[in-house]
Amino acid sequence: MSAEQEFADYLRSKPALEPFLQALKHRFEQAGVWRGKIVLEDCSPALQEAMAELLGGSYWGQSTITVTAGQWRKALSKTRFEDCDLGQTLSLVFGQKIESRKTLRQLQLQLNQERFQQVLEREGDSPAGLWLRWLKQEQGALYTSCCNETTETLCKFAEAFNALPMRRHQVELTSVFAGRVLQDPHALDQGRVKRLLVQALRWQLLQEGNRDVSKADSWILEQGGLFRDQVSNRCLTYGLTGILSEGTEHPGWAGFVKQGEPFSATLINILEVKQIRSEARLVILENPSVFEHLASVLKGDSSHAVSLLCSEGQPAQCVWQLLQRLDRRTVQIWYCGDFDPEGLQMAQRMLDQVPGLKLWHYTVQDYDKAISEKHFDERRRRILESCTHEGLAQIRDRMMESLRCGYQEKLLEDYLQWDLE
Repeated sequence: MSAEQEFADYLRSKPALEPFLQALKHRFEQAGVWRGKIVLEDCSPALQEAMAELLGGSYWGQSTITVTAGQWRKALSKTRFEDCDLGQTLSLVFGQKIESRKTLRQLQLQLNQERFQQVLEREGDSPAGLWLRWLKQEQGALYTSCCNETTETLCKFAEAFNALPMRRHQVELTSVFAGRVLQDPHALDQGRVKRLLVQALRWQLLQEGNRDVSKADSWILEQGGLFRDQVSNRCLTYGLTGILSEGTEHPGWAGFVKQGEPFSATLINILEVKQIRSEARLVILENPSVFEHLASVLKGDSSHAVSLLCSEGQPAQCVWQLLQRLDRRTVQIWYCGDFDPEGLQMAQRMLDQVPGLKLWHYTVQDYDKAISEKHFDERRRRILESCTHEGLAQIRDRMMESLRCGYQEKLLEDYLQWDLE
């Protein structure tokens, strides 16, 4: 018989010790060791006698007994139980494994990491596997958080991340995608699977050089090809014609071009066509008011061979889908926008993602013409600092000096020169 078993048998033989043993068990579960002191209140004569026998000395008549860890060790040092393992002894006393919270956390972490590793090995070099491997290498808080997820959650995330529509250069309604891939149309409305999907997608976009990964979850999911709906995702066009798969003009797109009218193209409209044709020069604008003015001028004078596209602020997915379908063989794309942190950020995205794009009236001299009395704050200044494209460096530095915004509306007369060379 082990010393721990013998000691446990002795302690169980003294029922009066139950309050002390419960307090000792609680202390061990909290810290894994016994430090400090245990205070027993309302001690019965039987408990007083049992404590005196266990520790030596006299507790007779003491309704409150205070026992320190030092007293405990000193008392046991005079017995054959001196080297007994406290956790093992308590486990034998109570007939169940007694572990400290720290030990339980470590055991749970080990189990969680093993579960995570199983999913990681199953995923291999899939997109989800690459992200999970990166998490493990980083060993950060996000890794620990993911280890705490259930196998079901991790597997559902992996299925969704690997099957994102962007991997097929397509888009899909979020509810339809969730129903098809996860068998639950509401699986990505909220919850842990959606959270993991957004976090992994932010990481992938960052790896691909996208600097806008701090944007809202809905925007991140759009980059993955998932949309709440395709009707509200739209942009303004002028002089752009949609071409169907059989090579004929889409009658809706063609009708607006024929009438010389702007067309508010939704993502549905853009996905309906295989190709989009433009005049020889396509100008991408940020502001609807500038777009409207230039479109009205072009309607009265078609000699400029210019088409227009307006993102109405930061470009939604429909803008990128439209540009992907654009017949680039005979078209030069230009961009002009506001001179504020968000406008410069948009210009950077355009330069990064549209090969061959040129800036139009987007120089330091143009900024000085467009400058206003409106200042931007420190938060927006940090956005400006993130604009690192070499083609925007001079404008960024000038804006950092003045801390003022400039707006397209002040450059209308310059735009009307149509000096797109």
